[in-house]
Amino acid sequence: MKNLTTIFFVIVLVIFAVLLIYLYANKNSIENINISIKNQTFYLQKAVTINEKEKGLMNIEKLEEYNGMIFIFDDEQPRSFWMKNTLIPLDQIFINKNKVVVDIIHNFRPCISYDCPSYLSKPAMYVIEINAGLAEKLELKEGDEIEFEI
Repeated sequence: MKNLTTIFFVIVLVIFAVLLIYLYANKNSIENINISIKNQTFYLQKAVTINEKEKGLMNIEKLEEYNGMIFIFDDEQPRSFWMKNTLIPLDQIFINKNKVVVDIIHNFRPCISYDCPSYLSKPAMYVIEINAGLAEKLELKEGDEIEFEI
């Protein structure tokens, strides 16, 4: 009986260790990508999973000047975004599957209330969020191509 208890204890420890390793690996699995927009390099965090996309840049109090996030979708369709629990204004750049800018929201304002306005874009496969004002500063416009590898 003592032998069975020891085996059970070891199995539980191994399962617990594997679970901890899995959770730690997923916590730190956030990938980044560097993208050049109008000769300016941006350091973007990838949002690929549902959870990453839902969280976005919520509760971020400050975003370094050329940092941001890129939302990566499996297909091209109109995208709906809102600024619920987002604390800083952002520019949102909507990009189609051919990596052409199809829509831009300039200075999308934060929203901390329950009823936040949303925006529905033209069909896009990627959405980049950067600090408000940068798209205008770089003179980014619809029809511009953005080169990047996912």
